Amino acid sequence: MNDEEVRQLASLFELSNLPATDVIRSCVFKNKIPKAKVPKLDLQTYVELKPIGNNINQIGQTV
Repeated sequence: MNDEEVRQLASLFELSNLPATDVIRSCVFKNKIPKAKVPKLDLQTYVELKPIGNNINQIGQTV
């Protein structure tokens, strides 16, 4: 592997938050790149913002 390929593989390990062996198995045997995990902070932010967006839509419809 060249340096760029090593960096790409290291990035996959970090983004997927999986052990290196699991990432390699998924790529080789399943022909599938693991998806990046959504940070809990982003998930919590989404959960809190969704009702606010719904309220804004309701206000916009009544005006």
